[in-house]
Formats: sequence, C-alpha cells, structure tokens
Amino acid sequence: MTAVAATARPDAGAARRSPFVRTIQHQLAMQLRLGAWFWAVILVGVSVVTVLVATLGTVETSIVQYARQGTLWFPFSMMVLTVMSGLTPHVASGMTRRSFAAASAVVALVLAVAYAAILVGLLQIERVVYAAAGWPQTLTDTGLDLTSSASDIGPLLISLTATGAAATASGLLVGIVYYRAGGWWGTLALPLTVGPILGVGLLVSSAIGPITLPVVGEGGAWAVGSASGLALRAVACAVVVAIMLAVHDRLTRGAALGKPAL
Repeated sequence: MTAVAATARPDAGAARRSPFVRTIQHQLAMQLRLGAWFWAVILVGVSVVTVLVATLGTVETSIVQYARQGTLWFPFSMMVLTVMSGLTPHVASGMTRRSFAAASAVVALVLAVAYAAILVGLLQIERVVYAAAGWPQTLTDTGLDLTSSASDIGPLLISLTATGAAATASGLLVGIVYYRAGGWWGTLALPLTVGPILGVGLLVSSAIGPITLPVVGEGGAWAVGSASGLALRAVACAVVVAIMLAVHDRLTRGAALGKPAL
C-alpha cells in the first residue's frame, strides 16, 4: 500500500494544480494565439506603409508609433470577451468566481506589459532602420508625451504599460458590468468603466484623441521629463489600475451564474 501511495503522489500533485493557475494558463494560451495574429497584422501593415511612404514621399515620423492605439483597444476587447464568454463555463466547471477574477487580473497585467514591451522593441528596430536610411524618427503620438525619443526606453515602457494596464483592466470592468447588468445598464456605465483609461491617459499625455487637454501637473514634482514626475505619474497610474481591478474582483465574486444578459 505504501508503494502504491508513493507512486500515486506525483499524479495526485499534478491533479491538485490550483484553479487559479489553470485559469491563467488557459487564458494566456488563448491570448497568445490571438496576439500572434494581431502582431503579424501590425508588422505587415507597418512594413507596407513604410515602403509606400518612402517610395511616394519622405519618411519624417515613426510609423510604428501609430500601432499604439491598437495595442490598447485590441487587448481591451479581448478582456471584455474573456469575461463575457469565460465566467459561466469557469464556474460551471466547479471553479470559483474568486479564482476567475484573480486569474483574469493577472492576465490583464501580463498583456499590458507584453504589448508595451513588444511595441517598444519594434520602435527600437525601427530606430535602427531609420538611422541606416537617414530618416528622422519623430514621435508625434500625443500618448507618448513622457518622452521625446524612441531611445528613452524607460519612460516609453512606463507610459505604454500604464495605459495598456488601464485598457485591459477597463475591459474586465466593462465585461463584468455587461455580464451582470445587461446591455442597457452596461452601456450607461461606460463613462465609469472606460473613463479610467482617459484618466491614466491624462497622466502620460497632453491629449486624448481629438480633445487637447493640459498635461496634469506641468510643473513642480509632476513635471514631464523629470525623474520625480515620472515616478509620481507611474504610482498614480498604478493606483487607478489597482482600484479598477479591485472593483472587477468585487463585482465578479457577486455575479449570478447564468447566461450574460444582453
């Protein structure tokens, strides 16, 4: 009996892998497949546009920078889909709402960091290509106001990760509110569930879409370009994202199991 028990322990340990870990692995596997297609499209698009601009005119600004909006709204939509399509089967499989909320939060943050790192990496590759071709790599996207050059890797990573995390956390919030309250209330709540993206955007840029707004705290400790300003902005963004994830966790734990109301 002892030998049998000893032999069974490795399998039993594997079977006891937590729902939290299993959910993270499942969600990340799905995001990896979808993300591969997303970045393939981005690479093809950037390459084609760069060649066309160089052929028909003069390359004066970064082309890669315009992928920033895609790196926000694609993961955002994926997080909405994760909640709307994943919560019911997760709980129906015997796992808890708590593990789903926690795993989704981890995946949301992983996506934000990964997409920011990939975009910064592409900007560095583009910088090398532009330098070899004699083109100026000017950053004109207002969402990159914390830096003036693609060589400022630290500020770039911080600003892109902050806005990316706000987007993915917002996607979770939008998804759970639609899941619980249905289409009408979910739509009416969009200013609250999507609004934090704009708040974080204000902390790292001077404009949101067509609306030009003053940079938060242009002088003093919050000054753009200073170490203290960068640190304070990063902390403020982290607090906003943490609150969003905490609200998502609370709403998910109290969600009634069933078909999402639309």
